[in-house]
Amino acid sequence: MVNYSTNHKLFMTGVILATLLLVACSGPGLSKHTPAGPTATLQSSATIRPTKTPLSTDTALPSATPTDTPTPKPTASPTALPQAVRDAVMQTYKIMVFAQAAAELLDETATRLQEGKIDGFQAFGYLLGAGVVTKAVAESEIEPVPALTDVFGDTLVLNAQVRDVVSRWFNKDITSKQVLEELPPIQSEFEQVLAEAEQALQGEYGLDAEEMGDVRRTAMDDFAKLFEPTPTPTVIP
Repeated sequence: MVNYSTNHKLFMTGVILATLLLVACSGPGLSKHTPAGPTATLQSSATIRPTKTPLSTDTALPSATPTDTPTPKPTASPTALPQAVRDAVMQTYKIMVFAQAAAELLDETATRLQEGKIDGFQAFGYLLGAGVVTKAVAESEIEPVPALTDVFGDTLVLNAQVRDVVSRWFNKDITSKQVLEELPPIQSEFEQVLAEAEQALQGEYGLDAEEMGDVRRTAMDDFAKLFEPTPTPTVIP
């Protein structure tokens, strides 16, 4: 008997992920002229020099001339990234991560189908989910932050390639074996593009590498959970 509930769950999961992605993309993008943050202004206290008092002829001159003590200058503290800029940065980055995750989902689906761990009907559900996410990425209408303009464009190109694989597999123009032959170069480029994005964000906005790694791991884990077995409901007689 065909497990329609499982397939429906897979499709709806993809829809939910895509909806969350579209909601995340609905905010205003960051203008290229938006400054990265307020410029810290250093203000030093004025140095007060002692007033020289005329010496009388009866006063002995000191053996050494006193030296003015310099006033210490305040140290500039790191400027926090404005929340609006931070939101725009993470918005762009998360879309790139979702695009990569969809490619990984497609690869995992083809691999499990080849290994006999899922059947064709289950693979169809995962394929629908990957298609929904790649479509959402392609239709996201945001302006990427300046530091990610180039790599975001590369992401959209790679996402289009993944969508093409999904479409041809869905139409049975290619098999799961051919999918596994076509995906590795795309996945390799995704890794390079995301690495360049993270390097740019660290240099331009001072984002922590661990935080960006957490974003990627969370996205991959969410997609991996799709392959967890669904508990069989207990039928009450």
